[in-house]
Amino acid sequence: MKRAILVLSVTFIALVILLLPDVLFADPRSQTVEFSCGTNPEHNFSVFTRNFATNMDTILGQVQTSGFGIAVTGSGPDAHYGLAQCYGDLSLVDCVLCFSQGRTILPQCYPGTSGRIYLDGCFMRGENYSFFQEYTGPNDHAICGNITRNDSAFQESAKRAISQAVSAVPNNNGYARARVAVTQAANSPTYVLANCWRSINASSCRACLENASASISRCLPSSEGRALNTGCFMRYSDINFFNPIPGNGSSRVFCILCYAQARTVIPQCYPWNGGKTYLDGCFMRLENYSFFQEYTGPNNHAVYGNITRNDPAFQGSARRAISRAVSDAPNNNGYARAKVIVSRAVNDSVYVLANCWRTLSTSYCRACLENASTTISGCLPSSEGRALNTGCHEVLG
Repeated sequence: MKRAILVLSVTFIALVILLLPDVLFADPRSQTVEFSCGTNPEHNFSVFTRNFATNMDTILGQVQTSGFGIAVTGSGPDAHYGLAQCYGDLSLVDCVLCFSQGRTILPQCYPGTSGRIYLDGCFMRGENYSFFQEYTGPNDHAICGNITRNDSAFQESAKRAISQAVSAVPNNNGYARARVAVTQAANSPTYVLANCWRSINASSCRACLENASASISRCLPSSEGRALNTGCFMRYSDINFFNPIPGNGSSRVFCILCYAQARTVIPQCYPWNGGKTYLDGCFMRLENYSFFQEYTGPNNHAVYGNITRNDPAFQGSARRAISRAVSDAPNNNGYARAKVIVSRAVNDSVYVLANCWRTLSTSYCRACLENASTTISGCLPSSEGRALNTGCHEVLG
């Protein structure tokens, strides 16, 4: 069977529990436009896979805060150079979701050491050499839509929109979008998005986009076209594919980011056919059987903090907070949090969060949390603890 890097090759039944409810987000445009791999094989399997995984984690950390990531891990033939770029109209939440999708596909290039993937919302590339300054290459090309618009007004508006976007990009941090109305056509504009990778300079960006604009213009009279170039991406369409201009997020953002982080971690369980990951904001589990009603198991355990508090007032408050959260959660959609004051004089309190997976019944949730409360109480006198159970999670801090 063909090996793959950090890719689960069996059909999984998946459970994702997000500790913040009702997540909303815009369109990450994570549909794959094109995926290609190089032919040079890896030199050392274990070293290359380790470097790949480390690099992806580093890039994810950058993408979460800026929408762009670049990193190098290792040296020699098994080094991994990686780049990820989200297009400028994606919010950070949508960017992370698009990156997460690309992150699950790119490893399929193994045993090749290089690959690139264009999605409608982001781009990713990995090599075993430094390619960060490249802006043109033999594989630059356009992909044209299969619907034809023969009206000359549309074609003229498309050319004007492409020209406007190309002119604006180099002086706008490598990104621009344009909307040009079609003459004598009601509500039928042309939309263009153009984006350079942030690793190239302004002159390279301009050169890349000029090449891309010439390439994509040859798609006309098609109603849609995409230019997939080494250092940039361009798309035009008669359909509005833009996302709204990113605005300020909310706590729901962190829920989506947590899911995306878990999604990049869980495939590291390969070649085993199951795995679970507990993060401080969410939980994810995948298996090749139905586990949704499981609430207890042999791997239930607690993780202790490394700071000790021997004062009995803290320990008594911690136990009361645990008891309160465990009592409330089963009748509150499986979630509760509690705060108990240790000392008003120094503004000292204990906080507990308890959460059951929503696949469990009320009785199973209660049984899981009661077991978890016993486990987490064993963390005392540590100032912090986490109970990682099959069907629930408790945090003391």
